[in-house]
Amino acid sequence: MLRFIFRDFGLEPAGNPERTPIGLEEFLIALDQRGGNAVLIIDEAQNLRSWQLEEIRLLSNIESSKNN
Repeated sequence: MLRFIFRDFGLEPAGNPERTPIGLEEFLIALDQRGGNAVLIIDEAQNLRSWQLEEIRLLSNIESSKNN
């Protein structure tokens, strides 16, 4: 699932599946620093497996050093 998300943002997934979330986090933080936004819309999310939902939930833990 994360590889599809990675590709949807126009990024090439890392060879190591465990590295992919780190690369996505780096991309999202860099995007935030440039003043950009990222939106992830998942259609038919009710059909996802619990481990896929957990992967998505972990994405919500990404934090930036931006002060609000």
